[in-house]
Amino acid sequence: MSKPFPKAPALSWMSAFFWLFFAASVFAGGPLGVIGNGRFERWDSQSPLRYRVDPGPLGAFTNEQARAMVAQAFARWTSIETSSLPVEYAGLLGQDITVANYRPYLYEPYSGMVIIFDHDGSIVEDVKGLGAKNSVLGFASPLFADENGFYTCGFIVLNGTKASSAAFAQTITHEIGHMLGLDHTPLYNSNRRQDTPVMYPIYYTEATPDPKPDDRAWFSWLYPDQNSNATTGRITGGTFRRSLLPFHGAVVVAQKVEEDINGNWQIIHGHRVACIADFLKQGFGRYELPFLEPGHYEVYMETLGTTFYGGSSIGPFNLWFMDFPRDYYNAQNESGDPAVDDPTQKVILLVEAGDNRQDINLVSNNPPPGTGPDPLSDLTDDDSVIYEFPGGFSFPFQGREFGYCMVNSDGNLTFLDADRASAARDAARMIEGPPRIAPLLTDLNPAAAGSVITSAGPGSFSFIWSGVPEYSPTPVRGNTFAVTLYASGDVAFDYTSVTVTPDPDGILAVVGVAPGYFGQQSGPQTQFTQDPYKTYVIGDEPLYQVFAQDFGLAGYRLFFGADEDSQGDGGKLPLPAQAAAGSGSGGACFIRSILHQGQKDNPPAPGSAENSAIFSEWYASFIFNLFALSRIKKYPKRSF
Repeated sequence: MSKPFPKAPALSWMSAFFWLFFAASVFAGGPLGVIGNGRFERWDSQSPLRYRVDPGPLGAFTNEQARAMVAQAFARWTSIETSSLPVEYAGLLGQDITVANYRPYLYEPYSGMVIIFDHDGSIVEDVKGLGAKNSVLGFASPLFADENGFYTCGFIVLNGTKASSAAFAQTITHEIGHMLGLDHTPLYNSNRRQDTPVMYPIYYTEATPDPKPDDRAWFSWLYPDQNSNATTGRITGGTFRRSLLPFHGAVVVAQKVEEDINGNWQIIHGHRVACIADFLKQGFGRYELPFLEPGHYEVYMETLGTTFYGGSSIGPFNLWFMDFPRDYYNAQNESGDPAVDDPTQKVILLVEAGDNRQDINLVSNNPPPGTGPDPLSDLTDDDSVIYEFPGGFSFPFQGREFGYCMVNSDGNLTFLDADRASAARDAARMIEGPPRIAPLLTDLNPAAAGSVITSAGPGSFSFIWSGVPEYSPTPVRGNTFAVTLYASGDVAFDYTSVTVTPDPDGILAVVGVAPGYFGQQSGPQTQFTQDPYKTYVIGDEPLYQVFAQDFGLAGYRLFFGADEDSQGDGGKLPLPAQAAAGSGSGGACFIRSILHQGQKDNPPAPGSAENSAIFSEWYASFIFNLFALSRIKKYPKRSF
């Protein structure tokens, strides 16, 4: 955790993506405002969306010229035949918006949408840093959402210093796409950049501002016309890892093809629609490829790479799988075993108007867990790695079955998404965001000392932070604790040595279990220190305690049961000799032995590796930026 001495912030999207480069690969987005567990946000299409415009000039353009460009960009979206979203111009704002008065439009509630003309780029520089006006063409974001998941206001900032560039028509169209609820969706083709969708986050000179099939499909998904399903088709299904447990975060693509005179299938350039697997964060690996033009399609899944994150991210996840090849749908031969399923073999699907080709399921050919380097050895400060459980182990949590989790350096595990933030380790971070199991949520730095290792027991799997210190510019004492996941859904925390100190705001650490997207995101604290011998039952409310000056659980075990029938063994940890002799269930005996005897130099065999990406072709260009989503404020905590 941060201390009275300053901690340098992690590289943010505001600085990292002024010089953004990208490999020739395929990614996809969809809806921007994904809450989780099937919930998402958009504008209410039952009444017109009204936008107001800055009365000032935009670089070399007069206000009248700039307003005309904005109106034309809106029309590119609202004229999509399979969609229905009424948009109205509501007049000029009452004052010219400059660096001196822009903040209320980016941080405070109002009604509708505002378009800000940053005439000299000073607002861009104030928000994104010195030099940003030379590379950031614009940024945008919905700002508030109501209790029904409908956006109530939002903004677009357009950089006037770049308004005369050939990129600007695409810039305005792109930023309006964000404002209307669309995420980034690259689908980039290095040989035919003119086919690049509008919502791709980098501009290329060959690109055109007209929405492409992927843009049109997802805009129509957000705001469908009542007759659109009769004229288009869709492909839906599930994505799975080799273990056949649900997969999330992979990219699924439908590519339109046609048969040539020799009977060979050839791709039709520019006719692709893509989706991030589990794009609504439901935990089931579901994907959807909507509003497809009638015709023949090949469908494939591939990795979501590490290049785009933060403000230029793709899809709803902050994690990347890099360990399987592009894998085409192969009907009954779909398998994670390459001896059964050749990833290059394809089964072509016919999609007719009104069709929904269901159960088109894809299985990745990822290598078996434990066949590569240990990903935990790569953990650094404010970091996260994907860890696939070896030996067929899976963990049931909140009605889902997980074959892997995200191990975050800050003393916690998350599911569906990673947590690499440098923000405060507080109650809000504990219970909001992805489902979380946190034995010690605090600012730890495994790159400085110690290690995070694993242990497998009968029906259990454990992660052990062994001698890991909190963040500090000077050497500090390490912390040793563990979390054990049981195949039954039970969870145990073991604490041997906790030496962390409080943040300047008084928080030392947060401990507990939170359902995240799948349950409630608020609730009273649970006082574990008052009864550490109790079995705490995991439900749809968070179970957590915030520790301030003292950590009262050192030397104890906390036990969380998956249901009322769970029999835990929470309470005081045994002495080292007793631990070596063995007590408790599952992997607890071995964990306690490691914790008390310091066997971190002989860790158990590691699990699967997440291989690094190798990119062969890089491009640098202008960047379309999305405002930091962490700044989007919500009315009140949702229960829907």
